[in-house]
Amino acid sequence: MSENMIIRNGIRYREEDAIKLGFIKPGEVAPTTNTEAEAEAAAEQAKAEAEAAAEQAKAEAEAAAEQAKKATAKKSTK
Repeated sequence: MSENMIIRNGIRYREEDAIKLGFIKPGEVAPTTNTEAEAEAAAEQAKAEAEAAAEQAKAEAEAAAEQAKKATAKKSTK
C-alpha cells in the first residue's frame, strides 16, 4: 500500500482513494509540492495557535495584575 497522500480542497486522501475518486489516474505521479490548500490550512492553524497564545498571555497578565493588587492591599493594611 502506498504512503502517498493527495490533498484536494484541504482534505487528505490516500493515493489509492484519490485514484478511485478520479483525482489522479493510475500511474500518474502525485504532486509532492505544497498546494494552496495546505498553505491555507497551515496559515489557519498558525492563526489559531497565535490567538490561543494571546489569550493565555492575557489571562496570565490579568492574574499577575490581580496578585499585585492584593499585595498592594496587604501592604496598605499593615
